[in-house]
Amino acid sequence: FSPACGKMSLDLTPSMGSKYIQDAFQSIHQIDLVPTISILLGLPIPYANLGGIVPSLLGSEGISETAAALALNAAQVWRYFTVYSETANKLPNLPELQERL
Repeated sequence: FSPACGKMSLDLTPSMGSKYIQDAFQSIHQIDLVPTISILLGLPIPYANLGGIVPSLLGSEGISETAAALALNAAQVWRYFTVYSETANKLPNLPELQERL
């Protein structure tokens, strides 16, 4: 456990949380963990991550903070797709690549 967690209990049994929390954890896709954790830690979402933020895990964030987080996530994914599509169109075709090798 991180010292920043204070004296939090390590008890992660279903009796610990509400039905809301249990439902949220049962429906999370692995790809969505990185952007969600990044936002919760105040870190930038990694460039090549294509996951989406899980709003139900942002806790007591207000609507404007959640909307800002979702906008940051969308902008990051858009940037990745834009750069990837520009780069993919500039890749040499296979015969040219074979000649160069």
